[in-house]
Amino acid sequence: MENEQVKAQLKDLYQKRDKYITNFFWLGLKIALIFGVPAFVGAFLGRNLDSYFGTKIYTTILLVVAFFSSWVIVYREYKKISTVVEEIEKQIADIKKDYDISDEERNNNNRTGDDNQHR
Repeated sequence: MENEQVKAQLKDLYQKRDKYITNFFWLGLKIALIFGVPAFVGAFLGRNLDSYFGTKIYTTILLVVAFFSSWVIVYREYKKISTVVEEIEKQIADIKKDYDISDEERNNNNRTGDDNQHR
């Protein structure tokens, strides 16, 4: 009975980890928006300020600020997801170590055909 509970717990952890790995796809989409929106706003505001003041520096300044701000946001998003995945991986490793479960057993016993389709 305990063995079945451990297998169920491992299966839940694998599914949770796979969900967070899928989040990396959405992070890619977010990255496009994180860089695109500030760049557009910076270019738009910069051109208007340059036009108003008769200069050519505001567009460059705002685009540089947008670029660095975007990288800070991307890094924070990545670290948030990465930290959760690392914690799940640690829990999986601890359970496998405690119950002496190998990766072959996991692949043979703990994954359903449906789970294997997105690997």
